[in-house]
Amino acid sequence: MMILYRKALALLATMLMLIMQISCVPKVVMVDGLEINQTELSLTVGGEARLVASILPANASNQHITWTTSYPSIVVAGSNGMLTAKSAGTATITATAADGGKQASCIVHVEPVGQAEVIGPYVVSEVTITLPFAVAGDANVVGGYFVAVVRTAGSKWRQIIAQPLDGSPATVLYESQSPYIGRMRINEDWLVVREEGFGSADNRIVAIDRRSGQEVVLDQSDASNLHSPTMLGDWVTWVDSGSSAIVLVNLREGSKLHIATLNSHEMFNNWPVLSDEYLFWTDHIDGNGYYKMYNLHTGKELSFKAPSPFPGYAKATRGRIYAIERDDPYVWSEGRLWFFDIHTRTSARITQWYINSLRARGDIMAYIDDKDQLRVYAGDNEIILENPGRRYASIEFSDDGRLCAVHGDPNPLRTSETISIFTFTPEGN
Repeated sequence: MMILYRKALALLATMLMLIMQISCVPKVVMVDGLEINQTELSLTVGGEARLVASILPANASNQHITWTTSYPSIVVAGSNGMLTAKSAGTATITATAADGGKQASCIVHVEPVGQAEVIGPYVVSEVTITLPFAVAGDANVVGGYFVAVVRTAGSKWRQIIAQPLDGSPATVLYESQSPYIGRMRINEDWLVVREEGFGSADNRIVAIDRRSGQEVVLDQSDASNLHSPTMLGDWVTWVDSGSSAIVLVNLREGSKLHIATLNSHEMFNNWPVLSDEYLFWTDHIDGNGYYKMYNLHTGKELSFKAPSPFPGYAKATRGRIYAIERDDPYVWSEGRLWFFDIHTRTSARITQWYINSLRARGDIMAYIDDKDQLRVYAGDNEIILENPGRRYASIEFSDDGRLCAVHGDPNPLRTSETISIFTFTPEGN
C-alpha cells in the first residue's frame, strides 16, 4: 500500500512539473498588419530619408522587417528603412513582415538636381543625363523619354533608342537594316527616318506608326536626292534634290504633294521646316532672297523679301522668321543671324558671328555660337546660359517646347554622351 502511495505522489509531482513548464512557454502573437509612417514622399538626387514601419499588433512575436525597392537605380533602400536617392524618377519602397508576409509601401519621387533662373518672362530649368553610348546629331525628348540615333559598341549608326528620363534601362525603338540612319524625327504618334547605304538607288525615307508599328516607305531614290525630312504632327516635308521639289506628306491622310520647286537649289535652302500651321522655306530669285510660307490648311502661299540675297537654314515661329543671311552662299563665315517680323515687315540683325544648329519653337529661339556656347532668346530677352567649360554639338526642340542639347565631345570614338534638357516655364505658372 505504501508503495502505491509513493508512486501516486511521484506521478502527481511529474504532472505538476509538466503543467508548470507549459504555463511558462510564452504565447506566440501573430502579425496582423504593417504600416509605414509615410505613403508618399519626394527627394532630390543625392538626398536621404528614413521610413519607419510599425508591425500590428505592437506586441507581435516576430518584429523582423525587410525593405525592397522597385528601382534600385532610382532609390536604394537600406535594411533599416534608410533611403538614398540615386537618380531622377519614381520608385516604390516596400516593407515586408517576416511573419506572414504582410506588406506596406511608400511611393518615392526623385527630382533631378537642376539649375533654374528667371530670365525675362521665363523660369529656365535644366536637367542633365549621361548615356552609355554615342549619340548622333538627331536627338530629342518625347514625353518621358530621350530618343536618339546611337552607336553602340561595335555597331554603326543604325539604332534608335528610347531612354526613360527616370533612369530605367533604355530600349531599342527602331533598328534599321541599312548601315546608317541619316536623319530621325519623332513625336508621340510617328517616327520618320532617312536610311542610307542600301545601294546607289535604294536610300529611302520611312515613316513608322508608333501606335500600330506599321511602316510606310514615303520615298526611295538616289542618295543625293533625298534631303533631311522634318516633321510636325502628322505632316512631313523634305526636298527632293533631284527635281528641286519641296515634298509635303500628311501621314494620317496618306496624301503627298509637291508644294513648290526651288528656283535656286543650294545647301542653304535644303531645309524646309514645319511650324505652327505653315510649311516654310527660303529661295533665291532674280538676285533677291525670299521667305516662303505655305498654309497647311488653306493652301495659300505667302512671300516676303529677305534682307540678303541668300537667306538659309531658316526657322519660323509665332510670326517671326529667323535666318542666316549671306551675300555669298559659299562663304559660311560671313553669315549673319537676322529675324524678320512678318506683321510689321521689319527685320533686325541679332549677331554677326558664325552660328550653328539654329532652332525655334513658340516664343523661344536658340542657336550655338562660334564658341560652341548655347544662346537662347525668349522673345526679345536674350538668355545667355554661360558655361565656358561646356561645349554643345547639337540642339532640338520637342513638340512641348523643351530644348534638348547634346554636349560636344570632339572624340569620334566616344562611348558616352551627356545631354541637357532645358524647360522654359512662364514665370508665375
